[in-house]
Amino acid sequence: MTLTGMGVGKPLAAGVVLLAVCLVCGASAQAASVLYVGDEVAALTAPVVAKRLPDVEVVDATGGTDSSDALEAVKAFYDPAQRVVVFDAGINDDQEDFVSLGGNLPPAAEEVGDACMVVPTIHTPSGEDPEPFIAKSKEVFEFAETRPTTETPEWAGAADLEPGLLDPDGIRPTPRGIEVRARLIAEAVRSCLAPRVAPPRPAPKTVEATAGFGDEIRSIYGQISMDVVRFAFATALINAVF
Repeated sequence: MTLTGMGVGKPLAAGVVLLAVCLVCGASAQAASVLYVGDEVAALTAPVVAKRLPDVEVVDATGGTDSSDALEAVKAFYDPAQRVVVFDAGINDDQEDFVSLGGNLPPAAEEVGDACMVVPTIHTPSGEDPEPFIAKSKEVFEFAETRPTTETPEWAGAADLEPGLLDPDGIRPTPRGIEVRARLIAEAVRSCLAPRVAPPRPAPKTVEATAGFGDEIRSIYGQISMDVVRFAFATALINAVF
């Protein structure tokens, strides 16, 4: 299942390649920075993602074999200035070798703190039992549910709907498949970089309760006032009689 012969070295050996750097617009403006880690499929996709994000600096640390290599790349190359981390790996993970996408995502999240993460779903290679790959995508969704600042581009769904997105080996994307993957991932990066608007805060329930309490107090004071008037009238009447 592992991809070979693509000429892509391990991220720690290959180093970091800057794929796209935005020109500084103004004295203090800087391009947003994105770290891209992943396997050989990610190595094919990252340069196209960078072309789709000309105003973003994409730091390419792809070229590993599985999600464990992607985690090591995060540890080696993540910089707090990077607002987004694309974690594009998992198709080569083998449970028998104790490599788990679901097990590597949480420690990666710990490394990047509040940075937004982009984790594409995992497609099923042609002729393979779909269950293990569906389970990997499930791990992606479960991870995203625990971490709101996570985007999950639906590459698995796209590959299932259009078989022409994959090479005959069922693993590598075709040129069109790479374009589709890159578009999905670039859109997710854009979503991460977009300003996040906090939802409107609901009106405190205590306001309504306080208003009701005020009405009750006014009613009580009104009753007391009437009692005072009645008492004063009765007292005046008694004095007038006697």
